[in-house]
Amino acid sequence: MLAANASDRDRQNYQKYLEKLKQLNPDWALIPDRPQPDEADAYLILYQDENYAARHAAYIATRYLNDFCQNLKL
Repeated sequence: MLAANASDRDRQNYQKYLEKLKQLNPDWALIPDRPQPDEADAYLILYQDENYAARHAAYIATRYLNDFCQNLKL
């Protein structure tokens, strides 16, 4: 994740880091994620095997369920 208050240099280094991470780990997927309020950018990193789609779907469902529960007024 990239902090919301990151400098231009931090942003450039972050992009270089992501590219290097993709190069060094071709079996891993870097999936753009929804940043939190204090983040400018975020990625989810998942291993791409036969369970990749199920793990990614479970992550998305968990994220939305968490958002839903946080918005409930009990």
